[in-house]
Amino acid sequence: MKNSNEVKNRIKSIKETGQITKAMNLISIIKMRKAMVKYEANKNYTSKLRESVKEIFLSEKEFDSKYFHKKNGSRVAYIVIASDRGLAGDYNNEILELAYQDMKNIIEKQVYSLGVLAHDYFNKRNIKTDAEYLHVMNRPILANARQMMYNMIELYDDDIVDEVKIAYTSMKNLNDIKAVVETVLPIDTGESQEENNFKEYQNLEYTCDHNETIAVIVRQYILGTIYCALLQSEVAEHYHRMVAMDSATRNSGEILNKLKLEYNKIRQEKITKEITETSSSRIRTE
Repeated sequence: MKNSNEVKNRIKSIKETGQITKAMNLISIIKMRKAMVKYEANKNYTSKLRESVKEIFLSEKEFDSKYFHKKNGSRVAYIVIASDRGLAGDYNNEILELAYQDMKNIIEKQVYSLGVLAHDYFNKRNIKTDAEYLHVMNRPILANARQMMYNMIELYDDDIVDEVKIAYTSMKNLNDIKAVVETVLPIDTGESQEENNFKEYQNLEYTCDHNETIAVIVRQYILGTIYCALLQSEVAEHYHRMVAMDSATRNSGEILNKLKLEYNKIRQEKITKEITETSSSRIRTE
């Protein structure tokens, strides 16, 4: 027979764990809602910026820029966005595994990891990280994205890399969250698929200097893309942690119910045993 005190102590421990996971679930909900507000605002900006890039690209037939043409080499820079802590279900594992699969056959690569877990993941696999942005995902801000944008532009302009990719958790809505790896540079204008949607822009004439315009637009575009990826990843992380903590809370409740039944059974058996022993003692006395 199990000791009733052991079961009682375990019930107490599970109760405390359930209270912690419930609190973490509520905190994740609050953080996710705040992150959603920032993401929605930036999403509109990034969407308009993408339209502007297409407008410029389609309005000028003689338009040309290195930022829109794929290079012949296979040197790739990766920005990989994970988190600084776990307890978020399969959030980190999904994005890190996807990024690893994408880059494992790339001989010349540079890896820029965001989050402590991303750094640890690549370190265990003997993949050198060229820069680590630790604790950025605790509260991603525009300055973080701007620093990465300048780093990527410099790598591309100095012909150190032929392509820049970003691995993050895309979130169109809470029902459509998935890990993705997307190309940041060269910029995909989507000309073949969406050219017909921008016919009205093809007769526009820009009087400003093309090089100057493209330099500004490209930087703002990449900045918006990276920042949007940071915000989507932030929302996705809090969502995964919210779901994980909710699941943990429910599991602790189920375990608690089983332990209470076990505890009551032990008490019942103990009482029955005491009654039996008392009855036997009286019989022997008589």
